Amino acid sequence: MYALRRIVAYIIDMGLILTPITVLVGPLQGRLAAALPSFWQVYAGFFGWVLSMGVPVVVIGVLVGLTGRTPGKLLMFLRVQGRRGSKPGVPAGLLREVVKAICASMIFGALYALYGVITSRRSAAERSHRRAEELAQADARSPVAGGARGALLSHST
Repeated sequence: MYALRRIVAYIIDMGLILTPITVLVGPLQGRLAAALPSFWQVYAGFFGWVLSMGVPVVVIGVLVGLTGRTPGKLLMFLRVQGRRGSKPGVPAGLLREVVKAICASMIFGALYALYGVITSRRSAAERSHRRAEELAQADARSPVAGGARGALLSHST
């Protein structure tokens, strides 16, 4: 039950902090990308990612460090304490949030990859095996000596 309360508190915090930042960063990122040359547009996306991930980590980390609570923890009657029962301090609060952000990114990344495997109904190994079979069949059908890949290689040199 305690773990569920912590998860709900984190979801509340992300909803209260991440949603407004995302709503504000989206149009800003679009304007920035439109104003930059095509080569620099990658950095506009990176800038948006840093804002949408970095700002919540800093805000929540500072809140936890200074008060021991966030809005979600307050609603779920939770608090963070240091070793002696005091408030943890800003460096400890920031470290907690950085670790949580990295772990959440890994979990959601793994879920996204799992979703891709489930929806394609094939694993990555099966897809690569099927691609190898398609290349082998193309080589067998090709009238050029060396197969289709050999023809491509001879034209490219």
